[in-house]
This record gives sequence, C-alpha cells and structure tokens, in this order.
Amino acid sequence: MAKATLYLENGQAFQGEVLHYTGELACELVFVNCGIGYQDVLTDPSFVGQGVVFTAPIIGNYGVDNSVWDDNSVRLSLLVVQELARTPSNFQADAPLPERLKAVPVLTGVDTRVLVKLLRDNGPMRALLSDKAYATPPLEHMKGDETFNAVQAVTCRAPMTTGEGRRVVLLDLGTRAAIAEGLVNAGCQVVRLPATATAADILAERPEGLVLTNGPGDPRRCESVLDTVKALLGKLPIWGISLGHELLALAAGAQVTRLPYGHRGNSLPVQDAATRHIRATVQNHAFSVDERSLPTTAMVTSRNLNDGTVEGLDYPTLNARGTQYFPSSVPLPLQKTNDYDAFVAMLGGNVNA
Repeated sequence: MAKATLYLENGQAFQGEVLHYTGELACELVFVNCGIGYQDVLTDPSFVGQGVVFTAPIIGNYGVDNSVWDDNSVRLSLLVVQELARTPSNFQADAPLPERLKAVPVLTGVDTRVLVKLLRDNGPMRALLSDKAYATPPLEHMKGDETFNAVQAVTCRAPMTTGEGRRVVLLDLGTRAAIAEGLVNAGCQVVRLPATATAADILAERPEGLVLTNGPGDPRRCESVLDTVKALLGKLPIWGISLGHELLALAAGAQVTRLPYGHRGNSLPVQDAATRHIRATVQNHAFSVDERSLPTTAMVTSRNLNDGTVEGLDYPTLNARGTQYFPSSVPLPLQKTNDYDAFVAMLGGNVNA
C-alpha cells in the first residue's frame, strides 16, 4: 500500500492508499450505486477508460465466485472504494477480491460518500490519480485521449459461433457474456462478429436477425457502426441493447443526449408502458434517446421511473426494437425476463436477405 491522491478537475482532492500502482493515471470518474454485483461491474466492457466509485462503503466482502465472473479481465481503469475487504465472509468464495484486481489500481480509504455527492451534483469528472503532491490539480494531466476508440478496444477480434437454433448475428460492441448466453438459452445459434463487420459481412452469415450489443463511449462517435446499422435497418429484425439501442435510434433518425450523471447500477426501476409492470434493471450508460426527436413510427415501450427517460423503443414498420437496460445480468439471475423471447418472436417468417 502506498499513499496517493485523487485530483478532480473542479479543484478538489482526496487522499488515500493505492494498491497495484505508482505514477499517474488519468480517467473519467463515475459512480455506481450497488453493493452486490461488483463482479459484474468490474468486468463490464462499458467501463473501459473510466474510474468507478462505489457508493457502498465496503466492497469485496463475499469474495469472488468464478461461476458468475463474467470475464477474465477487469475492464475499468481505476477502482475507488472506502474499504476493500481482504478476507471474504463467504466460505464458498473461490478467491478474495483483491487477488482479481492486480491489473487495476485500487484507491482505498476515501470518503466515497462525499465523492459520490460531488459526482451526483456535477456529473462525471476528469480525474488524476497520482503519487505526487500538487498544490493545485494539474488539469493539463487530466486530458483524455481524443483518438481513443472505446468500442474497438473491447470488441472481439475474430468471429465466434455458439449454440444451435435460429441463426442470429451478435455485433459485439463490448458485449457482456450473459447476452450471448441468454440468446443461446432462447434457442439461437449466435454468430458473434467484431464491431468492424460491415453490412455485407453480416448478411454473408445469412442470419435471421441481428443484435447490437452494449458497449462503451459516445454512440455519435461510432460512425462506421452507425453506417452498418443504417444499411441493415428494415432488412433484418434488429434488437439494440444499451449502446446498441442508442445506435438503432440514431439510425432511425432520432437523437441522443448525454445524461447529467448517467445510469449505472443494478436496481434501476423501469416501467412497462403497456402493462405498468415495474422491474429492477441493470444499466450502464451515459446517454439517452431524446424522445422529442423520435420519428412518428417509433413507440416508447418503457421508461425509467427515476427520471422519465426512454428505456425501450419499438419500430414496428422496421421490425426493430431497443432496450436501454440489460435484458439479464449476473447480479439478478432469478429475475424473469422475456426480452430474449420477444426477440426470437421477431424472427418469425423472416426471409434471409
């Protein structure tokens, strides 16, 4: 453990102790409002390039369960917690959490209540973790890499096929493993393609449908993927999830806007517009579809109960739908979801292009 300071672009600084790091690291700082499901957060590709602050005061108290570890790599750039549990209380844990965090800096001993309130009031901030002492925060060191393509950093490198049944393409923009598993369990053969795949590449697989996955970054910067979606809109049944939902809306002519501080957590309430049923959802995104910009053919199917933003969209004339939330996730394994079945139902009667 070494002393380190977290400098924020607003001039404030937080001192603590850091594991696994010396030097300086710049990132965008965001917060997550969950105390369970931290394994899912740590391995979510949507956090690439970001520092994550947990609102819960202690993280790691039940250790690591290999059966629900979504990926072998930790995706985020920095983890900030008030206290990191070194010895898990769960005797069935496969390992203590610190053993899985050797590739990422962990800042502990920080009053995360104060830090989260700052992010809640001001939105995500540029931040610098440093083992040096500065009289004033060095803003010039906090600049991000404007050329960094977040999606290309986390997409798969080669096609992969799993499962049997209805053949669908999963365009990997930084997907969680649970999405492919959900499709396979719903009776699909999943062909996972990298984000660089063109419309011709996708059609060459002769799929019955297309899934646009979650992923990191600003959907408006995913120009090549957006061109691919536009070329396929109306030719295949399409389901967009999180970032994929935003790209689908852009392709249909809508706009997206940045949220004040994003939706990140595993208990965000979403209400179905037709049934009024409310479900707790897992989300990780900084943008939202602007409802005022939607084409008249688009239908809002669900809303976020906290701020009223759009959570689900149907495009009946295009045989497409989008969900801003994740259809299923490891922290909520027992919650029944019909999103996969709804997508499979969209495939009925489709003629391959």
